[in-house]
Amino acid sequence: CIACQPGYFLNGEECVKQCPMQTFSDSSGWRCQLCHGSCQTCHGPHSTDCDLCVSGNPPLHGQCSQVTCPLGQFFDGK
Repeated sequence: CIACQPGYFLNGEECVKQCPMQTFSDSSGWRCQLCHGSCQTCHGPHSTDCDLCVSGNPPLHGQCSQVTCPLGQFFDGK
């Protein structure tokens, strides 16, 4: 495939209705694009575009913390 029907996104060489994890739907080119490496799900390619972190934690202001906290603690951004 080099193009997909309306409403579908090109992911590699196949057309998909929804882009897979660690990619986002780029409707300007109707392609699945890679998220930043720290994002599980995202709405853009930058480190500040994360919706969910690879760790499973929610991002802080769209950005996933690279800090590892002990069990029972969390990173508060300070």
